[in-house]
Amino acid sequence: MRDSKSDSGTRDIRYTDPFSAEAVRLAQKFITSAAERQALENEIEQLSEQGFVILPNQIDGAVLESMRDALNRINDQTPKGRVEFEGYQTHRAYGVVCKTEVFDELIMNRTVLAIIEGYFDETPQLSASMGMTLYQGQKAQPLHRDTGHYRLPWPRPPLEVNAIWAFDDFHEDNGATRYIPGSHLNPTETRPSEKPMIAQMSAGSVLIYDGALWHGAGGSVAEGARRRCINNIYARQWLRQQDNVYLSLTPERVLKSGTIMQRLLGYWVYGSTLGVVDGEPPISMLKQAYASKENSD
Repeated sequence: MRDSKSDSGTRDIRYTDPFSAEAVRLAQKFITSAAERQALENEIEQLSEQGFVILPNQIDGAVLESMRDALNRINDQTPKGRVEFEGYQTHRAYGVVCKTEVFDELIMNRTVLAIIEGYFDETPQLSASMGMTLYQGQKAQPLHRDTGHYRLPWPRPPLEVNAIWAFDDFHEDNGATRYIPGSHLNPTETRPSEKPMIAQMSAGSVLIYDGALWHGAGGSVAEGARRRCINNIYARQWLRQQDNVYLSLTPERVLKSGTIMQRLLGYWVYGSTLGVVDGEPPISMLKQAYASKENSD
């Protein structure tokens, strides 16, 4: 990383010792403000203690309808589940951020980000974005944890937070998400035996939960049922993302998406050293490379 000095003329700690705790602290910049996080301290506390929080009516009608249309078009190009976990009567569309920009505002939703930043005490990255549409006849998923691919021992900090945006009303007979409150704090990997709660919520609401919470989609038995949602998964910046956006998104798409989205996609540096390209933030190098390409055309 290139050398630098602070405004006072002293050498910046990030450059004299980029691995120190102070250097990492200085390098972290939240997307949301302290006031935004403070206003949501009750929701953050519930997420911490219970492992979930539901925010009702977060999308207005016209926007919700346009998002439904976009997901319907993606579903038309997506086969139903290939294995039992995906759901044989489910359209599970992976990497929707790479298929459309329509859902970007959900990924960057400041209320959701403020809750996650308050919970993590740092900015997350987008690990995955997927559309999930259940139809009549879909069997219930087994309860599971989404953090199973991160084999870190307990005790450990929260690693992942999901935000499931309901595009249809969620209720018990159309496959609403089931979950065991507080199970994100259990260090054992034994599936809980108690009866799960049902995430009943209206279209336009969002269920936010710790990825270590034991949960699963319910069974869909209602006549003509269709339960659509977008699931955005956020993880610590120092963990590998599920969606490989670096190969899936074009440089043009990344560059026009704006600073917040670029940070969430991972075109950023964590601390002072993780994710650099030739010692610089990856978005800086992408901008330089694209500028050179345009100049040569």
